[in-house]
Amino acid sequence: MFAVVGGGAAGSAAAFVLSRAGHDVVLFEASDDLGGRTQTVQRDGFGVELGAIYMLNSYTRCIELLADSGTPDLLTPWSPLAGLWDGSNLHPIRYDYVPSFFKLPMLSFRDKARLALRAVLAIAGPAPDPFETDSLADFDRGEDMETWARTRLGDNAFEYFVRPLIEPSFGTDCRDLSVPYLQGIMKRAHLAKFFLPRDGMGSVCAALTRNVDVRLGVEVVAVDLDGAEVVVSTAQGETSRVDGVIVATDAARAAGLLESGLGATEVQALRSAPYASMAHVNLRWVKNPWPANEFEMLLPIGAGPRPLLGTIVKTSATSQLVPAGGCMTNSYFSSAATRELTDDELIETALRHVGETLGKGFPDPVAEVFGIERALAICPPGHYRAMQELRNKMPARIGIAGDYLAHLGVETAVVSGERAARRLLGESV
Repeated sequence: MFAVVGGGAAGSAAAFVLSRAGHDVVLFEASDDLGGRTQTVQRDGFGVELGAIYMLNSYTRCIELLADSGTPDLLTPWSPLAGLWDGSNLHPIRYDYVPSFFKLPMLSFRDKARLALRAVLAIAGPAPDPFETDSLADFDRGEDMETWARTRLGDNAFEYFVRPLIEPSFGTDCRDLSVPYLQGIMKRAHLAKFFLPRDGMGSVCAALTRNVDVRLGVEVVAVDLDGAEVVVSTAQGETSRVDGVIVATDAARAAGLLESGLGATEVQALRSAPYASMAHVNLRWVKNPWPANEFEMLLPIGAGPRPLLGTIVKTSATSQLVPAGGCMTNSYFSSAATRELTDDELIETALRHVGETLGKGFPDPVAEVFGIERALAICPPGHYRAMQELRNKMPARIGIAGDYLAHLGVETAVVSGERAARRLLGESV
């Protein structure tokens, strides 16, 4: 028997791979629901995503595991129209259609030429797998993303292409991030397609764990090696002796669980894995105030800090998570704004943003703030190599999985969970 600690995307993928190989698997999840940072919670008929919202066709392992689980129809295509908000106007682009960026009036002919050249070089040249720790580590040259992008693409392309693409996802400045992830997604950008899980992101974890013994509301407090077995202890005073375990929690939580079984260096590496905090404001209307609006992403642009990084707009026409005739927006804030602003200030900022971009004079919505302290894994220069070394030093019967091993993202979590499971099974990884 194997155990998995954590019912997010990483833990669910690990449990699926172990179960598919014919092993009994027990998955412990401290909360009352699967999903972790991919949970979908219900609010008065609306499905609110706590973390991840969409998937890409480049999430190949996640898509393949879902097909193997018997749920290939879980995902529906999504081609969102994004609007870059310059303070006065929304400029339409589609992230699944890169040529739309070349219509932006803020980019000069020289800007567009540099962007086109860099896109060609990215497609034709070597680039890392953006979801695999080893590949990302190989391409990490110690540069930060902002310096790299400004040097090769120019200031305008950085402000109007890179920042709207990257910072809403990471919740932090590009200067705090390493380059390889950007290189990897630029190589695949011309092929990008978006998908939405029909019943919300939480349904992905549910699909992968259908044949697993899932124990919700059970908090694991320690994982210890005992001879040829691993002992998993819970807050309820129960212990399970298993052949191997995968700890698929955030890095700080993993450090606490594994403290007795790892060396001080490995524990410190887990504790110091960087995260951004992120709050998002959810606004809900039973009747859509903007029935003519076509924009599904609202992204502020321009130089300088941005407290509000972006807003997703969902209606019943575009999402099954919204009841008939309704509308819902999710506005995401930077880590700095999350720490500095009160909930009332966050809501006020979100209301002002949707009013400026979609139109004022709307009725008061139901407003709710969701915050996660360790929401988004950050990958500064050197991070990938540090996580590679940490993962490779784990004892044979203990694996770790989570997006912190590379960077945020459902696919990164799934890849790390699958890799950890295959390692426990003695397979080549």
